[in-house]
Amino acid sequence: RNLLNSAVFVFLALSVFAVGDFSFATAEKCIDFRDFPADSSIEGPGVIYPGLNIQASGAEAVVVKYPNTPGAYAAYVGNIIDGNPILDSLKDFADDVFLSDNAERRNACLDNRGGFALKRSSKTSDNIYFNFASPISNFRIKIFDWGDFNTHNARHHSANLLAYDTNGNIVSQDSLSFSTDTDRNPRTGLLHDKPANPHTFGDACSATSTNQPGNYTFRVSGSDNIVKVVFKGKSVRGQVTQNMLSDTNVAYGVLCFTDFQPPVQLPIVDIKANNSDGPIALNDPANYTLLWTSQHAASCVGSGAWSGSKAINGSEAKSNMGSGVYTYTITCSNQHGSATDAVRVNVRQPQMPIVDIKANNSDGPINLVSPASYTLSWTSNNASSCSASGAWSGSKNVFGTESSSNVGVGNYTYTITCSNQYGSANDTVTVYVSNQTFQGVLSISKLARDPAITTSSVYYENLYMIPGREVEFSIAITNSGSTQINNLYIQDTLPSGLSYISGSTTIDGVQTSDGITSSGINVGTILAGQSKTVKFRTRLNDNSFFTQSLTLITNTAYARGDNASQVQDMANVYAIKQGQVLGAATVDTGADANTLAVLVTGLGSALSLSGLQIGKRVYWKNRIAQARLDGDN
Repeated sequence: RNLLNSAVFVFLALSVFAVGDFSFATAEKCIDFRDFPADSSIEGPGVIYPGLNIQASGAEAVVVKYPNTPGAYAAYVGNIIDGNPILDSLKDFADDVFLSDNAERRNACLDNRGGFALKRSSKTSDNIYFNFASPISNFRIKIFDWGDFNTHNARHHSANLLAYDTNGNIVSQDSLSFSTDTDRNPRTGLLHDKPANPHTFGDACSATSTNQPGNYTFRVSGSDNIVKVVFKGKSVRGQVTQNMLSDTNVAYGVLCFTDFQPPVQLPIVDIKANNSDGPIALNDPANYTLLWTSQHAASCVGSGAWSGSKAINGSEAKSNMGSGVYTYTITCSNQHGSATDAVRVNVRQPQMPIVDIKANNSDGPINLVSPASYTLSWTSNNASSCSASGAWSGSKNVFGTESSSNVGVGNYTYTITCSNQYGSANDTVTVYVSNQTFQGVLSISKLARDPAITTSSVYYENLYMIPGREVEFSIAITNSGSTQINNLYIQDTLPSGLSYISGSTTIDGVQTSDGITSSGINVGTILAGQSKTVKFRTRLNDNSFFTQSLTLITNTAYARGDNASQVQDMANVYAIKQGQVLGAATVDTGADANTLAVLVTGLGSALSLSGLQIGKRVYWKNRIAQARLDGDN
């Protein structure tokens, strides 16, 4: 209520509109605001009651009590100066000039359980939302001291309480409206279609009827299906409508609703190490920070690598931790149960650096002839810096390459040392450059086998195969000289009729990359007297590819080195076409007498095993006999 200093001009109508049955069940919960500090916010999930979320869209909703500050309003108690009641200062809410602390009382006649109000600072509306986690059937709230102050000089004043179900439908509502003159401190108004003084019906202490806005109770009800209740204020002056009460000095209390069983909220907890869910790996000595947060928790306790009671939210720093595995477990509890989370920190022993250097991809020593060209390459792990010594010097990258050319006669030892905070490691490679040519001697042997029939140790120079089957080739290379051979290079270009099987190449039983049938592969250095065996698989083309009864496919392998001449060897594969030879009711498939003689004399009884269809016609018998005679001659 505020100073009465305006004349009476306008009268409008007051109306009360309510829907629904307002009989409340015996199980009703009324909020006691005395349990909360004055001026504390009531907004947010579960702030004043579990399962209830209050939000005010236009200003902050805070607790008010009698006679505490902040003051939501001043209620008249009878002292008059110059014919007008005297008001209190309305801290945080009113903008009137302070007059006295002895006349009217702030928050007077407020329900003994206290209430709440919306702060005036930056206030834009009086919309208040009450959201329930579980459906209710009844809701009521009382407004105090509404109508005796007219901040926006409005003529029409109204408020609505709306109840919504889970589908967003309005299931119940309660509305109140009245009119006053447009003075800031109105003296005239209409209430129940009768003239009435706003400073009586709008004052929290002077309002004598439950239908007067000074202490009116809004009520809504539904069939246990209300999940949201919204209070909305409105004021109108001419063509201007505002979604807020024109009386800005009001409070709300007697907030009651059907009690419900709040949803069970188990605790939630999350712990991190260095902001990671882990596991994290650090070097000894390790420094790290544990950070944990929880929800709905009443208490927390640590176990594992730590122990004792912990705050429900917090952090803890660890320093100079030695090597080991540290698992930090935190368990947070409330009356409904508990939740646990853990994070693991692995503190490792100091990681010493590792370094490897090669010359022409060899660990060395290597022998070259002047003027020599070669490339140094090196790699390292766990290194922060590297430096060179011996035949080179200076700082080097932790990995890299460096080429030398036109190098004269001499012995060159290249040393690289790589370091980190824990220590250092080094490696060397030696290059011998002389005027003498050290020539290695290579020998090569190439064989083939059918892996579906023969064992892995049985290979042939001549292999007879049915189309569509796999053929495995073996290439054995031996250094039969007295010096090592550098950069041994092997290549095998497949002829038509054979297709390489990806991923099948091995060197001495160890799988290596593909490329032997295209650009070739480098198998590195082969020492004097050393042998290396390269194997790979191919597939013979399908039967339809071959036009003759017997087709010869010759496959050649090549080997060479930096200081060894190229050598080569070959293996033969005979593709035996199926279904149109020896006994078929067609003409000759094209194999000449010499080829058939090879079949007969070389295979003998194996012809049938290779899939040739031996017929009974005399024509083909005579052809085979003639082939034998030609072969003997």
